[in-house]
Amino acid sequence: MLRGDFTLERYPCDLADVTNGLFATLEESGTFKEHTVSIHAESVWVRGDVVRLQQIVTNLLGNALKYTPTGGTIWVSVTPTEDPAVLRVQDSGVGISPDLLPRMFDLFVQGKPEPGGVRSGVGIGLAIVRRLVELHGGTVDVWSEGMNKGSRFIVKLPRIPAPRKPSE
Repeated sequence: MLRGDFTLERYPCDLADVTNGLFATLEESGTFKEHTVSIHAESVWVRGDVVRLQQIVTNLLGNALKYTPTGGTIWVSVTPTEDPAVLRVQDSGVGISPDLLPRMFDLFVQGKPEPGGVRSGVGIGLAIVRRLVELHGGTVDVWSEGMNKGSRFIVKLPRIPAPRKPSE
């Protein structure tokens, strides 16, 4: 289990705004230049730490970019459901073998090596994602149909009502 201290400063925030803002910054920096990345974000409010929510999205997008070959596609969505706010990051990448799926959020677990046998990162990004999601009172899951069939990460966070505007 990840033991790092994470301090959260949670306030009402729109998860779509957090995700769209981060997406725009990454797109402007050229982060997505070798992939097709699309986003669909509907307004849904959570009580969250904006910096830590951005870290969750950044880590999930980083993994999708790392394990999706050049020219591949990544989809990001934020949607409200009856209770949770749902963030999805799905890719057309190398996928995840069934034996690795149950351990994806453990420390130091990594997918298959990149071309040339090099593994980038140290295998803590998804463990951090899980810990931050849990600190926000949510859950994170991963699915993959297997190797070369992409992967899908789904974060569910408790939803709150949108704050009233001062004029209401």
